[in-house]
Amino acid sequence: ETDSGSQLLSVELTKLAADLLVLLLKEPEISSERGPLIKKCIECINKRNEVTPALLVLLRVLSTFPLQQTKWFEKVAIFRGGSISKDSNSIGETLEGLQKGDDLLGALLDEFKEYCKSVD
Repeated sequence: ETDSGSQLLSVELTKLAADLLVLLLKEPEISSERGPLIKKCIECINKRNEVTPALLVLLRVLSTFPLQQTKWFEKVAIFRGGSISKDSNSIGETLEGLQKGDDLLGALLDEFKEYCKSVD
């Protein structure tokens, strides 16, 4: 029972940490760190290292991007295709850049296959 209790505590602490991280990343002075953090999450997923926290943080960080592209004068740097770009910042374009630069979908599907094997 202590294992399940400590696992629950660990999950709750991970969620709290991800929430606090996202609050910080919403600040304009720190928002440029979203790209490197997303890259680190994808790296963890590819290496199968702390996948659950990496997925949680990845999801929360991606949620900080707006659904729609902002006007040209409001644009800020985002992670795109393995580098920082100043040409867009919508969630769609961010995901497109991650797919092109890091094969995000491939990484997620590979991890899902491994997960399915582990629960069989």
